[in-house]
Amino acid sequence: MYPSIEFIHDVDDTKLESMASKVWCDLERPIVAVPLEFKLKDRDSFTNGFLMFTRGASYLFKSKIFGHPEFIQKFHLLDVRCMILRHETLVFEFDNHAITLKTEDVAPIATAMLTVLYEATYGIQGIHLLNVRKEIAFSDVVVNERPKSALKWRALFLAHFYDIKGEQLYTVDYFDKWEDKQKSIIIIGPSLHPGNFAEAYGHAIAWEPKIDSVAFQSFAPTKYSRLIECLLQNAHHIHRIAYTDYKAKKLPQFNFHVSQTSVKVWWFIRSCAELVLSWAQESRHLPPGLTDILIANSHFTSDQFSELVNLIHQSEPASHMTHFEFSRTNIHNFPFNDITKLCSFSKNLEMITIRGIDVDGSHLFRAICKAQSPIKIVHLTHLQWRTQLKGDDLRLPPTLLHIDVSYSAFTQQSLKSLFVELTRYPQQIPFVLQASTLMIKPICYAGLSEIQFDLCQPNICEFDFSGNTCPAEQTRFLFAFLFTQRRLRLLSLNNINTDNPTIFMQYIIQLAQPLNLSGLDLACKFPAQLYAQFLQALVNVKSLRHLCVSNSESGDQGLAALDMLIKGLPNLTELIADGFKPQNPAAICAVWNDISLLPSLKACDLPSDDMRNLGMQPHRLDQQTQKAFAVLKGKSKPSTIPHRVEVTLMDIRANRPPEFSPEIFERAAALVFKERDQENDDNQAANEIDE
Repeated sequence: MYPSIEFIHDVDDTKLESMASKVWCDLERPIVAVPLEFKLKDRDSFTNGFLMFTRGASYLFKSKIFGHPEFIQKFHLLDVRCMILRHETLVFEFDNHAITLKTEDVAPIATAMLTVLYEATYGIQGIHLLNVRKEIAFSDVVVNERPKSALKWRALFLAHFYDIKGEQLYTVDYFDKWEDKQKSIIIIGPSLHPGNFAEAYGHAIAWEPKIDSVAFQSFAPTKYSRLIECLLQNAHHIHRIAYTDYKAKKLPQFNFHVSQTSVKVWWFIRSCAELVLSWAQESRHLPPGLTDILIANSHFTSDQFSELVNLIHQSEPASHMTHFEFSRTNIHNFPFNDITKLCSFSKNLEMITIRGIDVDGSHLFRAICKAQSPIKIVHLTHLQWRTQLKGDDLRLPPTLLHIDVSYSAFTQQSLKSLFVELTRYPQQIPFVLQASTLMIKPICYAGLSEIQFDLCQPNICEFDFSGNTCPAEQTRFLFAFLFTQRRLRLLSLNNINTDNPTIFMQYIIQLAQPLNLSGLDLACKFPAQLYAQFLQALVNVKSLRHLCVSNSESGDQGLAALDMLIKGLPNLTELIADGFKPQNPAAICAVWNDISLLPSLKACDLPSDDMRNLGMQPHRLDQQTQKAFAVLKGKSKPSTIPHRVEVTLMDIRANRPPEFSPEIFERAAALVFKERDQENDDNQAANEIDE
């Protein structure tokens, strides 16, 4: 059970059985059980007795001539300030007293105790543990890896630290399910009954270095307030807490009176408004640093949403959030004025996400703009934009960097009016416009012909129209609009369906050269010969820094055209070029060898799909190609829109001139290389909760 700790038992079975009756559960087995002398105060004389040490605590017993040993005192290693190792003497110094043990087993006892202590606190930085003062030869105790079942043993260890005995310590077995997979999220459901050990369980979870997210699923024990308080106060690696599947009849009692916490993100999923309102009421007691509030698939009335906004306003930590998301939660008579109010008082709010609700996207957009707040990122996706935006008094947030309206349905007038309002007045910093996978009819493109193109301000720096159907004849009005965007650096047209690829790609070439496009994404399955000709034509766009031509399935001729293209682009920084489906393995080797030699290239993908389709194995490639792939593997992954927006945000936060020049691709690639992919973590956490 304790493979890393040597058992020290020097007590007969009868006495040991009597001593072991003092433990709190069957899991708590004696590691050390030895006779010794002890004194509890400096002025006391030594008493003959026994020490029993477990993963929970240290127990001292007095010897009895007749009968079983008498339990005297229990102490915990987290209460010890200094452990002093002397010849045949082991001293534990506390704040106001000391306990001294006289024994020949100083080193074995100290080793066992320190091993338990270091295993219980493995992976936690910044906590103050006992100091070890060695006055004898003693090898340092080092725990180099996470012990098996560490979460369970830590809960047992901390149960004795809080010293509130109960009948439910056996419930530590609940953590075995998490230990089996050790994912970054732990889900705590109603089958856990912590009882008096709520503090210990919360603290144990808080100290688990492999957990960064905690999801409470219909979990509302009577002592929940103690559990969440200890979890928040002691969290080191946990940054997100989620509440899922709560109904009004059984809600947890919150207690956020903590001085510090690593928790910054709060999610509420498939839950009632009463839960969120209770949390918002208590959030005023949180320390500064709250960044995200997410509410999804929940139940709100208009009045309840208004109350939530008021409570956030009254909460200093919540009102300083940087991201608010409200999704898949319908409200009858949606309170648009409260969205304006929320954006107005949340001065740190950088991003707002509203998606998948049954309201008019045009009204939401107007409500956000009306606040004239320093908001920078707006996601209004999976919506129906039913009505026309009227721009008499509509002004974009002056700090806008990114607006996303993807997966939404537009009418002819709502789409046209959106483009008009986004370019009506000049913006100091151009922004990214994402409008991918829209539900629009061909007539919507014809509606763009009504735009007065000569009045359009060049406000857009990236335009993502991927996943849409673009009839060539009507799409010319879309490209006419794009011609007005002289600060456009990247055009993304992945997975486009068009009735005339020839004309469509001509539009792209005609746009790319005059605007000196720095980036182009065209991951489309067009006729192979036509796509190869398009790649050849791109050689005249010398300004390209970022290029995505993946999943074209244009075969050997496409790869040959790509090889010629990259040699003609002197500043190419990022390249995505898998999915050509060539027939000849030599074609892959040739082009990727040349790609590895590009002096300006900072980021790229690898031809994983193409190699897999041809049965190519990396270790069987020729030496030159293996060397090329080694070089490419050392490069960053290509940047995405959030990375490039983050570069601009970093400049704004540092009071530097914001970056929107072509150099942003190199800076974004460097950011990708350094960062942990938080978006993937968020998606994994959401998937775990959904399961």
